[in-house]
Amino acid sequence: VGSTQSTWDGSWVRSLAVSPNADLLATAGDDFLIKIWGIDGALRHALAGHTTWVSAVILANLPCMGGLGVVSGSRDGTIRLWSPETGREVAALECNLEVRDLDISEDGTTLLSTAADDGIVQIWNLGEIVTGSRPELHHGDAVVALVPIPGSASLLSCSFDRTVRRWSLDPLDSIPLGAYSRRVTAMAVVPVKSGVALVLCLWDSCLHVCDPNTGVILSSLPHHNDFVNCIVPLRPPNGSDDELWLATGSCDMTIVIWSLTSLTPLRTLSGHENSVMALAAGPGLAMDLGRGTGAAFLASGSSDHTVRVWDPEDWSTRKTLEAKGTVGALVFHSTSLLVAGDHGGVRVWRLPYGTKLLSIDAHDGPVRSLGLTARGWLLSSSTTSIKLWDLEGMVGRAMEAQGEAPPEHRPMCSFTSDVMLTAVLCRSIKDGKEEVVVCGTARGDVFTLRLETLRRSVGPQRASPRVQLPPCAPT
Repeated sequence: VGSTQSTWDGSWVRSLAVSPNADLLATAGDDFLIKIWGIDGALRHALAGHTTWVSAVILANLPCMGGLGVVSGSRDGTIRLWSPETGREVAALECNLEVRDLDISEDGTTLLSTAADDGIVQIWNLGEIVTGSRPELHHGDAVVALVPIPGSASLLSCSFDRTVRRWSLDPLDSIPLGAYSRRVTAMAVVPVKSGVALVLCLWDSCLHVCDPNTGVILSSLPHHNDFVNCIVPLRPPNGSDDELWLATGSCDMTIVIWSLTSLTPLRTLSGHENSVMALAAGPGLAMDLGRGTGAAFLASGSSDHTVRVWDPEDWSTRKTLEAKGTVGALVFHSTSLLVAGDHGGVRVWRLPYGTKLLSIDAHDGPVRSLGLTARGWLLSSSTTSIKLWDLEGMVGRAMEAQGEAPPEHRPMCSFTSDVMLTAVLCRSIKDGKEEVVVCGTARGDVFTLRLETLRRSVGPQRASPRVQLPPCAPT
């Protein structure tokens, strides 16, 4: 007699399938996912790609895949083939009809699909489908964040398509890591003694600690009262190296400081009058920099047009800085804080005094991200462009010009994209000998630009991620 276990997150299960040797179970339903389970009840993979209900799923031996395969059909009008071993999508077929049911021939070469209500039966040759298709490397919706994996040249991307993917950069390639029942809104990868910990926030106001190898949610921690927009790992300023903290910023106008070690909230910081949209840890708190010598502050940017600088000794507000609009990006550079957002400019503030060093008219539209290269150059991006700046040179010239007209700041180079950019990150490859700019777009593409090629360019470069134009390396 078996036991019953509820593991479907409250969504309806519309189809079940058992593998021929009865060691795997596939379930599909209203959360748009196909889940692969082991006979021990462990979730092996959550497969994301469909955009509405999954109405039918099959687990069968498919000669075209050289073994066991998963076939799914959805009300979104597509049939998709998957590898249950890797979780990869192998092929996607447009039916132009809402798929109600699927059946497969005994030899696994012919697939039948029925439409919702019109009585049409479609017959597919699976060998031709797989031969004529290739796995897609990009997400099915906007890329929300690109996050480096400490200690490696790889990174993770999360998307509104409810998935997380793991990327290698040389060459560019990806595999699915996890799929979820709600949109992913923020993500962090935290170095721990055993490797790394993966922390996600979904469209459910909770903090989710996940297995970094499978993406499976291990713990869900409620505390915020609205969506979480940003996460940053922290190192306690006077604590043990065994203690790990996180800060999360939310639409509920608060920042919560968490202990990742005990999985409990430690402190809730209030003061902003609108959503918290960006967080940054100074070098003295940042996990990836160890115990740096720079500012040991936490900075938060909000839709209330302010930046608050918090002192972790007692979590009081050390400074409140005025911004021209919603603050969407923050980054520390030694004892300076760089602030950007809807106004299209970048402001550089000296801490702890809160004096403004310079203002850069960086972009015509909102600045979506800021970053620093290994050489200390500033990388800024808007929805359509990326620019590279000599930050230290600009700060030096601004300080020399005190009391006089400020100098005009020009980028070292720029790149213009025909597709809306949503996330940008600079990473080292080839054992640190080369840097690439990794870009995520509103339609789910991820592509790379080689920093040295971009820097040497004369004038702005323009390309679409779908077009093979240097210096763009598309998926």
